[in-house]
Amino acid sequence: MNRPNETRFTPAPEALALSRRFSVGLAANQRGGLPGERLGKAAGSSLEFEDRREYLAGDDLRHVDWRAFARTDQLLVRQYREEVSPRLEVVLDASASMAAHPAKAQVAVELAGLLATAARADGMQVRLDVLGEEVVGVHIDELVAAGVEFSGAQPLDEQLRQREARSAGRALVVCISDFLCERGVAGLVRRLGGRALRLGLVQVMSVAELEPDFDGALRLTDAESGQLRDLVLDARALKDYRERLQRLLSEVAGTARAQGAVHAVVRAEEGLERGLIEQLVPAGVLAPR
Repeated sequence: MNRPNETRFTPAPEALALSRRFSVGLAANQRGGLPGERLGKAAGSSLEFEDRREYLAGDDLRHVDWRAFARTDQLLVRQYREEVSPRLEVVLDASASMAAHPAKAQVAVELAGLLATAARADGMQVRLDVLGEEVVGVHIDELVAAGVEFSGAQPLDEQLRQREARSAGRALVVCISDFLCERGVAGLVRRLGGRALRLGLVQVMSVAELEPDFDGALRLTDAESGQLRDLVLDARALKDYRERLQRLLSEVAGTARAQGAVHAVVRAEEGLERGLIEQLVPAGVLAPR
């Protein structure tokens, strides 16, 4: 259990246990793969070696090129054309704004853990990228043991640019964020989906963000910059906010459709399991086993 002022969140055991009931839905409906690609429960022996890249936390140690390590003192991983089992990359937005409402961060980290656990149970390679102060690869066991600190202040588009340089490509990708960014989401979605086999966008929002009902003077603190701002929230201000919010939600959904991605909005306070039933399964992010 996380107290309201904490910024580090760990997935609850019952959230991870949902992997016994749900699998990665994107894998069940994979499209756009290379000729001959198919899905399987575990990696097979027919994988074709293509290249090497730098080792990242969470990579399968069986694919480390130990001969190259002996020659160069660098940990490199063999990359293969994924003809049997696809790779899942989970991208978790760990900016401070995601913890402004603790339920958002809790649901986000639990969904990341569920996706990684379900994919690993199906024999998929899994990579979890946490976008905080910097882009960090986190192993699922580390996520469970230590959790994630939601304190990043870097713009989401900059974080995704850094991640793009590290991405292995040709993977199923799920990004978990509120997508509350100043520069629009179209470029973010294109950056996420550029080399993905299939892309899922999960927008985690609090009830206060989706249905604000406060009336009166209010002093706000920017969760990422720390700047203070005094506002008077009257009926006109709330109307303007709801219109901007609807434009944002429509932009994320429309850009997802244009990219062939799936999109779901999860109301954080309702919890992960309800979000699964009402949003994530119908959208195709996860699927019943």
